[in-house]
Amino acid sequence: MTKESDHSANLSKAREMLLVERRQLAAELTKSYQRGDGEKRERFMVVQSMIEAIDRAALDEARIARGEDPVPTVTHYVTGKPSQIPGQ
Repeated sequence: MTKESDHSANLSKAREMLLVERRQLAAELTKSYQRGDGEKRERFMVVQSMIEAIDRAALDEARIARGEDPVPTVTHYVTGKPSQIPGQ
């Protein structure tokens, strides 16, 4: 297994674990309000943000595997071309 596929596999596993947690939290939030539900709502938002961050990281890993500029910059988005960093 290559280093890139290890990273992708780790991201995939982390995402699956977060999906399980999000589903559990969603199920708990469908019940009548109870003390501590505020923390559950906050945790739900954190978990969702983490899932979205993992999705962005997976796209970045895919770009790296294809040999593309791994970190798009504002220049990249405006011009469609990777930024040129002196010395690289």
